[in-house]
Amino acid sequence: MKNRVVLMILLLMAVTVLNARKNIKFFWSCSPQVPQTIRQNILNDIKSSVISSERFLISNEEEIQEIAFEKKVESFFTSSDSIMSSVKDSDFIVAVKIFDYYSSSKVERGSYMRDDLSGDYVFYDNAFIPVFKGYFYSYDAFAGRYIVDKNGDFVAGKNGGYYPAGNGFYISSKYEDVFTDSGVSVQYILISAEDGKKIFEDTFSGKFSDYTVKYSYDSQTGKVFIKQVPESAVWTAISSGYGDHVYSRLRDDFMIKAKIMDFSKDMVYIDAGANEGIKKGYLFISQDALGKMIMKVENVNPQTAEGKILYIERGKELKISETVSEIKNFYDAWILGIRFFAGTELGASLEFKNYDIYNEVTSCGGIDFILNQNKVQVSGVSFGLSVFKNEQINVFLRTGVYNTDPFIGAHTKYLFFGFLGDYSISGKFRAGITFSF
Repeated sequence: MKNRVVLMILLLMAVTVLNARKNIKFFWSCSPQVPQTIRQNILNDIKSSVISSERFLISNEEEIQEIAFEKKVESFFTSSDSIMSSVKDSDFIVAVKIFDYYSSSKVERGSYMRDDLSGDYVFYDNAFIPVFKGYFYSYDAFAGRYIVDKNGDFVAGKNGGYYPAGNGFYISSKYEDVFTDSGVSVQYILISAEDGKKIFEDTFSGKFSDYTVKYSYDSQTGKVFIKQVPESAVWTAISSGYGDHVYSRLRDDFMIKAKIMDFSKDMVYIDAGANEGIKKGYLFISQDALGKMIMKVENVNPQTAEGKILYIERGKELKISETVSEIKNFYDAWILGIRFFAGTELGASLEFKNYDIYNEVTSCGGIDFILNQNKVQVSGVSFGLSVFKNEQINVFLRTGVYNTDPFIGAHTKYLFFGFLGDYSISGKFRAGITFSF
């Protein structure tokens, strides 16, 4: 017991050093054309995303003139003592450049607005023509004239002509819509403060292309409404989301590692927690020659975390002090599956499945279909419960209703293939081979 406590203490000390929060020296520059609000929004977005992750600390920040940005960044690649001494208290350098800001607006003026309910104009041959509302016509080829027809495709103009109604109706009302196109670009570079090597570099752009002033007509009230998007909303739209990009790249390059402190049948306890930036929902993998295990964090303490085993390969044995590494994604087995049947009849089943930690089905239930005279028909429902399984074979006991006739049976699967046999209360037997996924 004493040795185990000592081992856990040593593991905690080791992981604290291994996963110590990284200190970041933050340099940034901004083109003079970029509004101050956009600049501040972008910088706050990046810094808050990095800091709120609780995995990185911004130890210092410094503004660089735009014309000196490239030279400043290149200076870090030299790794000279005089240059690197300026960031000696940092692990990494993040250099951010905000540039290529643009904003333009186009005014679209007109005297007619679309309104299919109460409009008394149609647009034809580049002109708005007044028409009589509520009456439709079709052309009678035998009579050689237009006749009243409620399902007709034409309307009568007040000038005596007839015009297609399919292009919609308009009302006479002036408007001044404003379409705004705005955007800005952000470049960020991550550099190692130890040796001056570039770790990654990327550029993202934020854009807004939409109406900031839009007129519309309400037929029920007979009023014109004006929808306006304030400039601040446009600026927010083009200056958001950069922090997620930066943090995502930082996280990709600096995944958390930890050691297994203890484990049970379906839970694993590791020696890293909130102090190292771990949060509920994070995924970790342990992998060696015997196989792999994947866990999902469910409870987080300052120095430890507890996770549920999502998947473990048969033969994989967990060990105290074994390393687990953070991963971003894990694609579990499909909950929904399909089984095809060929034997005394042709059919298929749409199944919902439950899995164990080995990704093997423990139970299933679904709707059965049969092919009857070239038609697909619902034949009933079925349920299965696994009573024996290993790495390749899975045996299910089955029950359900087939064409209103209750049945019991068994289904033996070998990988994707299987053999199924059912016997109903009325004495009917059906059997065949299956293919499932």
